[in-house]
Amino acid sequence: MAQSVTAQVVNIPGAAKEHFLKTYPANTEADWSNNVTNYTVKFKNDGKTMRGHYRMDGTWDFTETMMTNEQLPADIKASLSKSRYSDWELQTVTKVNNDNKQELYRVEVKKGSQKQFIFYDITGKEVKSSMKF
Repeated sequence: MAQSVTAQVVNIPGAAKEHFLKTYPANTEADWSNNVTNYTVKFKNDGKTMRGHYRMDGTWDFTETMMTNEQLPADIKASLSKSRYSDWELQTVTKVNNDNKQELYRVEVKKGSQKQFIFYDITGKEVKSSMKF
């Protein structure tokens, strides 16, 4: 597949482009954007929809891989079903790989107008949670 890097920004740091192309050589549909705190690239890799996040100096921060609710590992499903969020509606599931060499699963749940992100490790242990506004 042909690689393509398009941008909604003027200057993508060289370190970010280099890391991205080295790490995801099979990427397609790469679309870069930025805000005042980071650069983000949305892309497809091996048929998966992903987002890479880079700091302003171009160093890699983390990558998200979008998943369906059905793809959530069984240990995490079991933990969620026994947690304080068991009666909340499952919204989205994302695998997050970060620069601390962690592989986490971010689960977004909703109850009424409240939304919560819960992070689990691969064993189903809750690592942290945060309210989404």
